[in-house]
Amino acid sequence: GDVNCDKSVDVADAVLLARMVAEDSTAMITSQGKLNADCKKNGNLESDDVVRILQYIARLIDYSVLGTK
Repeated sequence: GDVNCDKSVDVADAVLLARMVAEDSTAMITSQGKLNADCKKNGNLESDDVVRILQYIARLIDYSVLGTK
């Protein structure tokens, strides 16, 4: 969930991951950020991971569902 590795999960993480998924070449994510972003825990960064981050922000899912490692 913490894509930008700032020790919190917020909309900035969802936006950064969405930019990367959309192939924005200026979206830079560290290797730890990529591990954190894999909320579905399937080894791929995809729009479903963005959705999970947004669900967490909206308090629809618990932190344990996020891919933070």
